[in-house]
Amino acid sequence: MQEQMFGMIEACNASGLTRKDFCTKNNINRPRFYYWAKKYNEHQMAQNGFIQIETKQAVVKSTVIEIVFPNGVKIVANVSTTINDLNKLINCW
Repeated sequence: MQEQMFGMIEACNASGLTRKDFCTKNNINRPRFYYWAKKYNEHQMAQNGFIQIETKQAVVKSTVIEIVFPNGVKIVANVSTTINDLNKLINCW
């Protein structure tokens, strides 16, 4: 069963179709197909020495600028702060 399903996953990947369209075209139960696709990916990664780690949290780029002076004073400003305003803050220290 595993070899047959892995073959279907490879055929889907080579077809250029979305998984949904591939399942519809080949009359395959989608939840079962997704289950086997997950198993296939785990198998492939295990063979390559890697294990996929899924994250649920999005990575967000920093929206602040942080300037730390040698004396420990720290200025934290929003990225939308103008250069002139940053210059004024830096000149205070």
